[in-house]
Amino acid sequence: REDRAAAAVVQDNKDFAESVGHRGHDTLAYPYMLAKLHKLDTHRDPYRPIVGKSKKNTPTGNPYPRGGVTSLTDVARHVDKMAQSALDLLMLGDRKNKIKRFWVIRTPQEFIDVVSACPNIRTQSIKDFTQMYTNLPHDDLIEGCTNAFELIVPEIARRFNLEAADARNRLRFTDDGKWTLDASKGWSIADFINAMTYVVKNNYIKVGDKVFRQVKGIGMGVECSPSLANLFLHWKEREYVEKKITELGEAEVMRRYHGFRHHCRFIDDLYAPIPKADMPTDADYGGLPGPPGRG
Repeated sequence: REDRAAAAVVQDNKDFAESVGHRGHDTLAYPYMLAKLHKLDTHRDPYRPIVGKSKKNTPTGNPYPRGGVTSLTDVARHVDKMAQSALDLLMLGDRKNKIKRFWVIRTPQEFIDVVSACPNIRTQSIKDFTQMYTNLPHDDLIEGCTNAFELIVPEIARRFNLEAADARNRLRFTDDGKWTLDASKGWSIADFINAMTYVVKNNYIKVGDKVFRQVKGIGMGVECSPSLANLFLHWKEREYVEKKITELGEAEVMRRYHGFRHHCRFIDDLYAPIPKADMPTDADYGGLPGPPGRG
């Protein structure tokens, strides 16, 4: 619990938002609950929201309150767009690799494509992180996302015919999702890391007249939470693949794991056509959340 008044927290957030070129808003986040309704027709759109904003699946017949913006919403959206761009570049860069490092999928069709390409599936394993969002240590999350982001620097430097050091200093990412050399627009990579760090470490919620700061994990309602979680877990998965190559050699990795070509993860659900005993463990994900969950 924070001893500061909500107005003071909001003002700090608004000041930070303005310092990185965004508008701050006069509200803080608040906790809300969504009913989880399982439906039989999920095959039509398996990842759609369980309860939409306009539905009234509540005991009172009224919608659960769902706010529009918080004091850092615009900053978090810019962080999200930049993290999504990094994921896109990491995915494209991995296509040339014989052994796959990028396991992230973001649409149902991507999962269907990966599974459809599996030859003669006899064994399948699934694990989920039962409490992922609330267990991401802030410093580990920031370090993992920073490391993952550094991996894209050579590619964006190549696209703009720059050296990596120049790209890191000169390139900007605009709020509408484009890389540019115009220094008057958008964020540098250092700006992204600064904004990401602030958003992760300054997630406040208001309950009545009390203000609380989240000291571990990231709020599921924060706009950039899924993309930052994906960047962090991608870094851990990349380390895992490199470790297996070092331990076993490329030939054995291809034989035992199919070169990880059919491993895929949708946020906190990991799938692979291998025995459960060969799936990554809690230690491979830095003890998050310990253990990875149901298999």
